[in-house]
Amino acid sequence: MQLTLGEAHHGPVTAVVLRGNDVHAAIHGRLHTYDANSGKLQRTRTLLPCRVHGLACNDDGALLAWGVDAVGVARGDAVTTIATETRCVAAAFASSEDVATLTSAGAVERRDAATLARRGATAALQTSGELRCGALRVAGELVKACGGDAFGRIVVESVGRDEAHGGVITSIAWAGEDVLSTSDDRRVTRWRINGDALEKVWTGVGHAARCWCAVAVDAYVVSGSQDGTAIVWRAGDGARVATLRGHAGKHVRCLGGCNGYVATGGHDGTARVWSLRDAVAAQTARRVRAPETTAPTAVCVLRDAVLACFASKKLWRLDLVIGEWRDLGVHGAARRLALDAREDRVALIGGGGSSVVILEVESGSSTTFSTGAAAAVSGWWVGDDLVVASVDRRCCAWRDGACVATLAPVADNALGAVTAVASGGDGRWVVGDSRGRVALIEDGALLWRADAHAKSAVLAVQFANGVLHSFGRDGKMATFEVDDDAPHLASIQPLHVSVSGVCDDVTWGVVGAELVVLDVATNMRRATVAGTNRGRPHGVRVAGNSVRAVAAASDDNDFLIVESETKCVTCGAPLVADGVAAAVTLESGRVVLAGGGGDLAEYAADLREQTRRCSPAAHAQRALARVGDVVIAGSVDVVATWRAGRRVASLRLADADALNQRLTAAAAWDADGGLSYVVGDSAGALRVVKSDRVVATLAWDGAPVCAAAHAPLGDADLVIAGLSTGTIAMWELRGTGTSLALAVAPHAAGVGALAARRVDPDGVLIVSGGDDAKIATVAVRRSSARVEVVALGGCAPVRGLAFTRDGRVVVAARGDGVVSAWRVAEDLSFAGGWTRATAATAATLRLLSIVDVVLGDVRGCCSTEDGALVYGDDGVASVVLC
Repeated sequence: MQLTLGEAHHGPVTAVVLRGNDVHAAIHGRLHTYDANSGKLQRTRTLLPCRVHGLACNDDGALLAWGVDAVGVARGDAVTTIATETRCVAAAFASSEDVATLTSAGAVERRDAATLARRGATAALQTSGELRCGALRVAGELVKACGGDAFGRIVVESVGRDEAHGGVITSIAWAGEDVLSTSDDRRVTRWRINGDALEKVWTGVGHAARCWCAVAVDAYVVSGSQDGTAIVWRAGDGARVATLRGHAGKHVRCLGGCNGYVATGGHDGTARVWSLRDAVAAQTARRVRAPETTAPTAVCVLRDAVLACFASKKLWRLDLVIGEWRDLGVHGAARRLALDAREDRVALIGGGGSSVVILEVESGSSTTFSTGAAAAVSGWWVGDDLVVASVDRRCCAWRDGACVATLAPVADNALGAVTAVASGGDGRWVVGDSRGRVALIEDGALLWRADAHAKSAVLAVQFANGVLHSFGRDGKMATFEVDDDAPHLASIQPLHVSVSGVCDDVTWGVVGAELVVLDVATNMRRATVAGTNRGRPHGVRVAGNSVRAVAAASDDNDFLIVESETKCVTCGAPLVADGVAAAVTLESGRVVLAGGGGDLAEYAADLREQTRRCSPAAHAQRALARVGDVVIAGSVDVVATWRAGRRVASLRLADADALNQRLTAAAAWDADGGLSYVVGDSAGALRVVKSDRVVATLAWDGAPVCAAAHAPLGDADLVIAGLSTGTIAMWELRGTGTSLALAVAPHAAGVGALAARRVDPDGVLIVSGGDDAKIATVAVRRSSARVEVVALGGCAPVRGLAFTRDGRVVVAARGDGVVSAWRVAEDLSFAGGWTRATAATAATLRLLSIVDVVLGDVRGCCSTEDGALVYGDDGVASVVLC
């Protein structure tokens, strides 16, 4: 049996090229071709045996790819690949018959375009060190080269410049006769050759992390960064005109553009196509002169108009179609304008005293009522009711000037001042208070209360489909899942914005001098209005993909208006952010991935479609296990049970003695039709959970638990823990009773992976992988155990082990991306003893095949129907036994 790479794989897009209606994106060594208009996948081809670092395309549709030690050409389904002796940093089609490659030594090599056979080489660049990056430009018969090194030096043909950047040159590209360079100093610079000198044209500063790449597209330059954004600069003077935000997590790794469009490739595994004209237009604010000189106090955005209240107590309406203001009369100097869902009525609140004015938007008629309390401070429409909160901590719902409900149970000091309100269902309200708590109120009675933001006021709440989002002054969003009228904290995410409003799936607030509109699900910016500040009024309206944001300018009484609609086509399914920390395959064949940033998502078996996205946790859920289609996910000290993308149970495992406790490993099984599981933590405890209750806590020597496994053993369950000391500890579990079965120490370093299966009614085979680059097998019976330790060679730790579904083969994944398959012996020996072996002499396991999955830092693997799924910091890849 041979181990080969399977079709299911996912990871960062490391190279992208946009040509006509085709987007070519490289993931690992494979090339995915998408339709640029729809994002639909058209074909997939394997180009290189290593990661693709760059792509080029000629007029005939042929594709050229290069990596660290390989170059490949694809024409239709025909692919030619060769290994290179010197690292390739750039390549280009010199003609229909020739290919040019630039080596790290600065030599330009000519190769046959069909066979890639080397025809000759010339020393193009004089460099004192190894080039980290390069670019080639074909000008007739000439091939011009440029490159950059790790010391901030760039070389363009025969002209060089030392200290061009204050860090490593991460990319260099041609922009006509000029050159673009990027660096980990977060800058992009345009250079021009003037005689024998390289002159700086402009430098763009704006990225929050290292800059990875840049490309010239028509009248613009686009740069991609580790901060997950791409910035659009005007090519002539380097002015920043737009920012492209859409990728989840970190890194825009690569760029490609033509005909006014740019494709961005992200670490989230997607390529996104943007219209630069639309992006620039959407992010260029339109200035509208205010109708009077007094300061604006409140703003409200309608379908085709803007309402603004001023210190003069006048209310004005701006018609966005004709651009003219209309005076709606004197109604009070409101501090808040609350618009109802149908945009028929607006409430003027906070103008002083207890009175509230309700204005009919179309007719201009108004009614006034008094709340009878101290001055009103805020208000929200919930259906036909207007909820008004006062400075004396009263909060009531009003309808037609009459109080219909009391929301704040202040008599027993249950809540602070109400600062946010949303509908909680029929006759119920969800409220947030000044103490950072959220609560459900019915007829003035407190049904439940939960802490959301420690010592920080709740600024907005949103409740729908059993999910409550709370936005706090601390710049974080707390997500609760409400089941049977009880809230369960699912996650806390930083938004880096002090929220002032929320609507549908969008929230907004002011950061520095910008009004920022964020997508709640992805935490990505939908619109930005620059030139305001936190003390100036603003408003946002959302309709589908369209966002209209209005803010009063900080320097005068002008209003800044941005009308933004998402103009990007997404190619591919988004990968969980910040690498894959854990993965399991469900009984249905679908795959659940846990991201390093706390994401949890379900994918189709081929990983080309994200079928469900669960509520993210605050930390990576590295303790992952499954039974059937039920998933157990542990993070820090909380274990969640998921079924069909919905959390069905949650268990908090508190341990006051473990200051830095983290759940690190899990194993689950079906016990008499019920779910049972064990979770291990960094404090050395292994907890047994049945029916969502801890029934036993196991510990060996206090060393952190790095791996966990389970197997039936006779009439009991064998629970296994792999420890950081290299010890494997086993306990027998009967009901709620436990007893230590065995402890062995086959590894000289931590046990990073475990797999176990029953081999007969009274026998279990355990396979362990260690940080000492060894695999150990432990054949266990109650009366004896046989241990065999197999040295793999090298120093890469074993990070993942998985039995195939039939149990006859075990797949081992090492940290360097090397995956091996081992056949389990038919007749296992259980006679007590200890042996050491190599891959050639091992008796329990026989090596079948080895393959490199090109994943970088591998974290583990899990079994699939025909092999295993290997995962790590650079995504996931399947291996198949055939």
